[in-house]
Parts: sequence; C-alpha cells; structure tokens
Amino acid sequence: MIIWLKKGIVLASLFIFLCPSAFAGFGVRGGMVMSWTGSDNVISEFDNSSMLWCFQGGISYRFLLTKTLSLQPEINFADKGLFYYSYVFRTEKTVHFDYLEFPVLLSFKKGRLGGFLGPFFAVLVHSTPLDDYNDWTFYHVKIRDMDAGIMIGFRYFVQSHWYIEARGDFGLVPVVSDLDELSYALPYKNQTLCLSLGFEFGH
Repeated sequence: MIIWLKKGIVLASLFIFLCPSAFAGFGVRGGMVMSWTGSDNVISEFDNSSMLWCFQGGISYRFLLTKTLSLQPEINFADKGLFYYSYVFRTEKTVHFDYLEFPVLLSFKKGRLGGFLGPFFAVLVHSTPLDDYNDWTFYHVKIRDMDAGIMIGFRYFVQSHWYIEARGDFGLVPVVSDLDELSYALPYKNQTLCLSLGFEFGH
C-alpha cells in the first residue's frame, strides 16, 4: 500500500512539471482539527483516550484535467494526537504528533461547491516524548516516523476566492511500532476532522 502511495505522488509530480499550462489555482488554508483514535482505549486496555484539538494548515495547487476535475497536490502541516488517562498509573498525558503531509487528491469544482478525495503520505517531524518510566503504557514504545492514508473533503466558496472547508483523513498505518513484552501500548491509527478557512488564487 505504501509503495503505491509513493508511486502516485511521483506520477503526480511528473504531471505538474510536464503540464504547466494546466495550472488552475494556488491556495492557502488553515484551521482547527479534531483528532482522535477511533476507540476509547486504543493506547492500552487500561486507559481511556479522548479527542484532542489541534491545528492544521497548508498550501495546494490545482491542475485542470477537465472543466470540473483537477489534480490537487498539497503540502500540509498537520498536528495530530490524543488526550489519555491511565487508570492503572493514575496519570494523564496530552500526546501530539506533528507531520508534514503530502496528499495527491482528485478534486472537483462546480459553481460554489467543491470536493476532493485521494491518498496522502506523511513524515513525522516532531512528537511528544513517550518513554515515560512512571507509566508503562508508553514504556518501550517507538513512534513510527511516517503515516499514510485516505483523505476526503468538501469546500464551499463564500466568494470567488474565499472558501470554507471540512476534511477528514483516515490513517492506514499504526502510529506505534516496535512494541515489546514490557509495553502495554496497543497500535492505533490517526483519524482527524479539520474545519478550515482558505483562499485560492487563480480561477
């Protein structure tokens, strides 16, 4: 799966360089993210996790395929994570995972409405230190340095260039890796919902 995502990104990059006349627009956006894990106890069977508010922003390009369809590569900064409480160790922790995301999306725009769907590949640039000797939930845990998944979203243009957007991304790769017998942590996957405001140059 990861190999095919990488190949898709490479092919999209080739299209951008070979077809500059297809450029349709350049956009910037930013907004708040609701990040969660999809389960109440995905860090371990001895805890409870809940949603965490984060930030996400980025830039995007649109290259026309037809009058309504476009190829939309992006570069995003995505803050993800969760808040959890351990019943065994009676500790609580806010965990952040910061990524550079590289989605390649198929987008459509008709009038004021728009939407997109496609894969993304992400590289971890920073995370909350997790090797906590006071809480074996995160003892001997290594965070994977990449993520990948599927992204879907919708846009509404309130003016010719300004738009509001709702997007969700659903990770396909477990965030936690290299678990051993000393760790109580369980693998889980990032899930986020982002509400943002954006501006697009072009047409």
